[in-house]
Parts: sequence; structure tokens; C-alpha cells
Amino acid sequence: MGFDEEACRFLCYNLPACTLYVWYTNSVCQLRRDAFRPAYGSTGPTDQVVRACVKTEIANNTGAQQGPKEDVYLIRAAGPMPRACPNANLLTAVSACYWTGAFSFKPSEGATQAWIVRKAAGGRGTYTVTNYFRSVVSNPACERNVWNFLPQCGNTDIDMAAGWQGPQQEVFFEPVAGRRGAVRIRAAGRNCTERYLASVLACPGYNSVYWAPLNLRDSAFVFELLPISASYPVPDLPVGMITDSSEDDPSVTAESVSIIHGAYMAAVDRGYKVNLVTSGLGCDSDKIAKEVERLVKEEKVVAIIGPICSGTVLAAAPTINALKVPAISPTAGASAVSSAGPYIYRTLAIASSYVDPLMSYLAPKFPTMAMIYDDSLLGRDWTRLAEAKYKQDGGNVTYKAMISVENGTVAEMEEMTRQALATKPSLLFFMATSSIPAKLELAFIQTARATDPKFPIVMPNGFDQDTKDALEVKDAKGNKTYPLVDGIYYAGDKSYPKATQRYKAMFGLTYMPELGRGGSYASAYDGMSAIIRAAQAAGYSKLKNINKELSSKSFTFERFGGETGRFNADGDMDVKTLLQAYSPITGEPEDLVMEP
Repeated sequence: MGFDEEACRFLCYNLPACTLYVWYTNSVCQLRRDAFRPAYGSTGPTDQVVRACVKTEIANNTGAQQGPKEDVYLIRAAGPMPRACPNANLLTAVSACYWTGAFSFKPSEGATQAWIVRKAAGGRGTYTVTNYFRSVVSNPACERNVWNFLPQCGNTDIDMAAGWQGPQQEVFFEPVAGRRGAVRIRAAGRNCTERYLASVLACPGYNSVYWAPLNLRDSAFVFELLPISASYPVPDLPVGMITDSSEDDPSVTAESVSIIHGAYMAAVDRGYKVNLVTSGLGCDSDKIAKEVERLVKEEKVVAIIGPICSGTVLAAAPTINALKVPAISPTAGASAVSSAGPYIYRTLAIASSYVDPLMSYLAPKFPTMAMIYDDSLLGRDWTRLAEAKYKQDGGNVTYKAMISVENGTVAEMEEMTRQALATKPSLLFFMATSSIPAKLELAFIQTARATDPKFPIVMPNGFDQDTKDALEVKDAKGNKTYPLVDGIYYAGDKSYPKATQRYKAMFGLTYMPELGRGGSYASAYDGMSAIIRAAQAAGYSKLKNINKELSSKSFTFERFGGETGRFNADGDMDVKTLLQAYSPITGEPEDLVMEP
């Protein structure tokens, strides 16, 4: 039949029996029912093919669907097996990094049948597929051994391209309803996106994979993804972590352990392989820049959880921003962190989220307040915000004093507290950060309640475990109570009892309670979860784009309690806080019962 190409295409799209047309240089139009190897026909030689195209029975099928997670898979054709070789259904390629050719099926699992499936950049829901070679996976040449097919619709065979330098071919993995792990694989990013991967299940050694129009009734278009990362590990995601390493303070040790455990719990939940490179530099602002540089340049980390102190975050920010590696602090609470730069994030609630609701609740109940605070960046920051909000809501500050974190003494704290009480306030405020020694917290509470054991106190940041232990009272039966902390007001994070119990069970903290006293596991979990999801969105080969994903308005991640997390333009999260008061029975904060 001699037609121009437009007429050839029209005929194919209007004839039910036609699934593919081939148009030649001599204007011959070939209409075909079988899409398998359409370039080989009786109407003309292959080198005269100008255009070939297929049509689909799906009228509207261009949107991306939820695909698989990044992992290493066996890809198995799900169609009927030939009698002669019933197990010949695993997609395979020969084991060489410098090889170009087509695929076939083989009956047994082997290194040449493992495929790395990674999300492509751009957030369109597409993936790239790379052959995995267990013995030489670190070879850059293997990383470019990708699925490929020519832009022209006429080439329906799927090939491997060794050392491919062009854009990687992208595909959609579209789940098949009612079949777990089953997908249809659709071409993306080229001219004929209606092409789906199909299989002819012949005996091993045959080229039996091709691109064709989708026929929903044909099982040749269905494949199964079998994750095998335990046997074929993908390269780990290198993430740095900066915690503290105090050997003489059990509470600091427990806090660091909680951050590490929370991060690993997120990696387990996300099903992602993470290489966590920890540093015990803590809050050393003088050395933090060099430590960040070491983690990035020597350890090759692509993101950092930490630093843990606000001042250290601010000291590290110029280096972090210059190196363009995102850092997510799970514990930095100072307001200035919000403006530290485009690569700085945090998963802790911002200061005003804690202070404002607390002061608005207390100001009507207690119209006068005396304030004591430590001289840390966080202590000064929270006290400034608390004072402003308290006055805004009608309160009056009768006294204000600051104590040194490094040089403050017990005698000095006792004297400050007595002076504060002498101004006849109805409420005592003490902003004590984790930097202040427990002995100063203890001196404040004991002095404040020496005359009235229930004198109203607010400690927005709470107090250390060592302080609680020192205030413990045992009766004749050994029962523990904490009468001096009764009713101390506190701004707490939302609790997740089920998730916390799972966390403790996962790391043995139900029978190692000393290590379970650290409380930053939830925010560390959120930080690692965000990094993993950003890495998956960027694609393993483009981890430099992690920050681009983190800062995207559409980016979300799973939080410790199951909620959805997202960062705002300042790198902060909208984290809910709770108004709480300490119980004299447990010595732990409990949610306040709000008056109607």
C-alpha cells in the first residue's frame, strides 16, 4: 500500500486489528497485528524504515502512579511458562560492564539477573534501571550500564547500553491491581510513551523482551519485582551525625544514644540502607567547621543530622552552606537557626511554639512573674520570647536575673531565687537548658519551694534526669515519689506512646532503662526520614539534589508518630507542642487538663 505517513498512521489507528504500522522510504505502509520485531517485514528492508509507531488500548494513561521503593530486584515475567522450560522467567543480561545487547530469560537466579531500580530526578514518578554486578558494583562503568532504547518508535527491542553517556531511559512502574509486587513497565521521556514492556516466554537464550502497545488482557505485559537487597546491597546512603560524647555524664550519653537510635529506626522503617558516620564533637563551636568539612570531604556524607546545640549550628552554618550539604538538627531550639541559611533545617519545634502557648495560659492565672535564666544562647532566646509574650498577655515581670552556665554556683543560684521570691511574684520562671549543671536546677527548685512546697513554678525546658533523681523520695515500702516537682509547668512535645514503646522494644530499652532516658529519638527519626525520602526523590546517582528536594514546597516525609512532616521556607517544621505539668507520682510531665 502506497500512502503518505499521515494516512498510514490514520489507517492503523482506525483499524481494530492494527497494533503497529511501519512506513518506508518508498511510501509503503505496512499495517501489523504483531508488535514483536516489527522492523522485519516482507515489504521492505530494515534500513529503509523511516517511522514505526504503536497504539494503545488505554485512552488516558499518561500520569505517573505510585511506584516501588528504590532497591535491588529480580524482575520476573508473570506470563504463562513454556513446558520445555517452565522456570525461564527471570530477566537477565550477560555479566560484563562493557557489554551492549538485548535481554533474555533464564531459569535460575544469578548476579546478572539483579537490577537496581532508582527514582529519576524531577519528581515525575519515573525510574531508571541499572544492571547490578555484584563483583564490580563500584565500577563507574557499571553505573552507566542502563536500560535503553532508541527515540524512534520503530525500535521495539530493549537493549543495554554500556557506558551510556546520554540521558538515562526512564520508565514508569504501574502497579497491577490485586497482585502484590506486580507491575506494568511503561516507557517515559521519549516519543512513544504508550509503549509497555512485554515478554515472549521462550526457552533461555532467546531475545524475548520488547516494547509494544498495552493489551490489558495479555499477561505478557505483567512483571513482578522481587526485592533482594539483603543479598545484593545497593551502595549505602552516607549520612553524618554530630552528637555529644561526654563520658562522665550519663544523661548526655543517653541523649546521644537516643539520637542515634531514632535515626536508625527511621532507616529501618523506610527500608533504606544507611551508612551512619557519627561524630562526638558535641557543642564545640570552635571546632565544628573543621568537623563538618571532614565529614563531607573525607567521609563523603551527603547530609548531616546535627549539630545538636543552637550555637554550634550557627557556628557551622557558613561551612555547611558553602559545602552545599544539608544539615538537620534534631535539638537546636534558638530562633536564629531559622535564618542560618538554605542548607540548615531542624525537626524540633521553634521556640515560639513552646513559649507562646505556655505564657498565654499562665499570664491570666499568675499576673506577676520573677524570671531566672541561664546565659546560653537558647536560655537567653527563650527568656526574651517568654517575657514579651507574658507582658503582651497582661503579665508583669517583677525580677529578672541571669546565671552563668560555666561559672554559676549553688550559693549564687540560691541567692538569686531568694531575691526573686522577695519581689512577691505569683509565679517563678526558670529557663534552664541542657547546658546547665543539674546541681543548679536542684538548688533552684529546693529554694523556691522551701517554704511553700507547691509554689507555682514554670520551667519551659524542663529539668535533667539527674535533678529528678536527686528529688526522689522513697517510702518504707520503696515506692518512689517526687513531691517537690508537683505542678511545675512545662512546654512539651507531643507524645506518641505506641511509637515510643516500639522504639524501646526495638533497642532493648525496656530492660536497659538508663540508656532510654534520652528524649530526642523522635526528632532524630524525623531528620533521618526526611533525608532518606529526599535521597529517594533525588535518585541515588544525583544525591547532590537532596537539598533541592528538602526545600521543595511539595516535599513531605513520614514522622515518628506517623504524621506527615514538611519544612517551611526557613527550614523549620510545623511541630505541635503541649502544655504540661510534672506529676509528683512519676516525676514526669503530664498533659494539662484544660479548663472549659
